[in-house]
Amino acid sequence: MSSKGTGRLDVVIRMMRQDQYKDVLQNRLNPPLEEWFPNGESDIFMQDGFPCHTARSIKVFLAEQNILLLD
Repeated sequence: MSSKGTGRLDVVIRMMRQDQYKDVLQNRLNPPLEEWFPNGESDIFMQDGFPCHTARSIKVFLAEQNILLLD
């Protein structure tokens, strides 16, 4: 959810693994971000401390995508 609109809701039946989370970020987060912030406007992504959110591979992915995280 953003001040620009809402994204899609994905239902997860079991605990999400980091590879599944990365897939969600690539295929569900990036397209709306590109639509909502097309001119390089700054945005900050918020997530909690769930294990798949804090995995090293996810931190690397977010950094590579230039997605800023709320501390």
